[in-house]
Amino acid sequence: MVVNTHSLNMLEFQHKMSNASSLPYNGKTVEEVRRKHRLRFGVIPDPLNPPHHYGVSTPVSTNFPTDEDLVLTKKLEDLLFSFNLFENEEQRTLREVVLGELNVIVNDWVRDISMKKGLSEQLAQDAGAKIFTFGSYRLGVNNPGADIDTLCVVPKHVTRDEFFDSLQEILVNHPDVTDLAAVPDAYVPVMKMYFKGIQIDLLCATLSLPMIPEELDLLDDRSCDLKNLDDKSVLSLNGCRVTDQILRLVPCIGNFRLTLRCIKKWAGVRGVYSNVVGFLGGVAWAMLTARICQLYPNASPSKLVTRFFRIFTQWNWPVPILLTEVDTSGVLGRKVWNPQMNVKDRTHLMPIITPAYPSMNSTYNVSRSTMRIMQEEFKRGEQITIDIEAGKKKWEDLFEPNNFFSRYKAYLKIQCHAENEADHLKWAGFVEAKVRFLILKLEHTQKIEYGHPNPKMFDFSTDPYYSSYFIGLCFEKETRQVDLTPAVLEFTRALHDWPSKKDTMLAEVSYVKRSQLPNYVFPDGVPPKRRRRRRSSQPAKETEEKSENTEIGDKHPNNNGSDNEEKVQGENEGEDHGASKGEEGDNKVEEKSEKQEKEKDTADPMDTEKQEGEEVNEKSVSDVISADSVGEKRKLDDSAPQSEPKRKKITDTYEGEFNPTEDIEPEEMKDLDFGSILPTQTFSAKNQTGKKPILKF
Repeated sequence: MVVNTHSLNMLEFQHKMSNASSLPYNGKTVEEVRRKHRLRFGVIPDPLNPPHHYGVSTPVSTNFPTDEDLVLTKKLEDLLFSFNLFENEEQRTLREVVLGELNVIVNDWVRDISMKKGLSEQLAQDAGAKIFTFGSYRLGVNNPGADIDTLCVVPKHVTRDEFFDSLQEILVNHPDVTDLAAVPDAYVPVMKMYFKGIQIDLLCATLSLPMIPEELDLLDDRSCDLKNLDDKSVLSLNGCRVTDQILRLVPCIGNFRLTLRCIKKWAGVRGVYSNVVGFLGGVAWAMLTARICQLYPNASPSKLVTRFFRIFTQWNWPVPILLTEVDTSGVLGRKVWNPQMNVKDRTHLMPIITPAYPSMNSTYNVSRSTMRIMQEEFKRGEQITIDIEAGKKKWEDLFEPNNFFSRYKAYLKIQCHAENEADHLKWAGFVEAKVRFLILKLEHTQKIEYGHPNPKMFDFSTDPYYSSYFIGLCFEKETRQVDLTPAVLEFTRALHDWPSKKDTMLAEVSYVKRSQLPNYVFPDGVPPKRRRRRRSSQPAKETEEKSENTEIGDKHPNNNGSDNEEKVQGENEGEDHGASKGEEGDNKVEEKSEKQEKEKDTADPMDTEKQEGEEVNEKSVSDVISADSVGEKRKLDDSAPQSEPKRKKITDTYEGEFNPTEDIEPEEMKDLDFGSILPTQTFSAKNQTGKKPILKF
């Protein structure tokens, strides 16, 4: 006897289930069905009609917003409006007009191409083409003045070469099109232009269809016929398919959009918004936000923002972020992200997987350095949002700019130059794309803890074809000598080996101290005033003599007794250490003289007895990383103190499932299962050798 639940209401179904515990259901007893489908509140659902939920797991909490949540949401929305993140009606209308005119242009172009290839006038008219949008504009979170990512879908008899030939010629001669630049050899071929002042990035995908229907659904695998498409067309289609799938997988699009605007603004001001240099791009931030919306389907945007930082502060990477199950069937013959089958996928540190087939990792550029920086920013965001909910802080505190140019004592400056605008655009873009490879080389350089790339490119007002990038350097504790030569030479060699490089394209890498940073990196071109630090009352003469007796290459002396009475704490993690440790009970403190302050600020962290600002903040690292290390430790130099406790290094790898801490509500700790993957692979640090630290290349 099989229970027919279609004709029963819930109470009748529960009663019949309780009196028929031995009845079979799909080869299982009712007790097995009850154990498998048990709800949190003891209600047994209909096995044939399980409750719907978004994502790969059940929600963490289905609570609705409180009055306090709505008040915080209103304050957050008002603040975002003050940042000018929303377009007005006139700006939205202009974008729609531009897209409509662009759609007419590509349809006329396809008709002309079709007639030249022998199709009748009617068939050429029916062949058609269609413009799709994706990215921030399609998600509904674009800022005023932002570009529009567009895709031109054409029938099978129109080629990509014709797209970059005849269509490009039509657009170049169009009176409303300016600054058109085509990049046909890019990983995803693109045509960039300004149409009536609106920046357009136009891609092309050729489908295996004789004509493009008006109601074409790009998420329909059969309509797109991904199996018979070339790789460039699949990559071009992927942007639209991912964006549309994200919107289908979030429970409330309005809450998702407001939350995503907040997260994107925060990531921008905190310097972690750049896929090119190893942080996260717009699609990755959108997928992280969408996952939080799935876990809290009824929450307000203010609650979603606080849970965003709480969840990802505790997330045990490399457990992947999935909005839906990955299709690994291989029916369409496309390679998908699968760490159990693909060895390369196991090396990804922060996998955030796209929800549309073929699933890909959107964060393959993330390095150990950039991952560490983002984890610290998650931790900071969590603490601030906790204080916001407690009424101790305001939303403005979350969006304070980062302190990149006061955080480190040493930097690498990468300068690039070209003789004209077109060459400079290509050259600067290529140099920017190679910065993440320099970060990887620095990670494998002895004595380097991590490298922090600044995603902003700085241009000179006097020379428009001259740009620079900066990388903050964090050294290991007790470091007095670092050889950057192998890492920098390999980076510069990769730049010079670029096939498209011209003799007029120049690049230079130099080492600069914080006091030597150019003024153009600071707001308004004015460096901030340094706060004077206090020190213990040890005689200045004795301190100067100790400093003069220290030379690069000497072994660090064993400081005992009175030598340990003065220990200068670093500024490397952006903390403001105002006083040094002195003898217990010694309250007599003297101000440093102008000369001593200047000498301290200009001291090279590569040649001081104990460099300032190179001590790792162990507490912040241990707070962010909660799992045990299973990877290979970076080899320390023989001269490092052996009595120090073992610290977690940025080269460690972690595995495990999401394990919320006790500050999450009790109902949020039930039925959490996000799966796990194989641990990532790491590489041992190479021992680079050199006679002296390299300062300029």
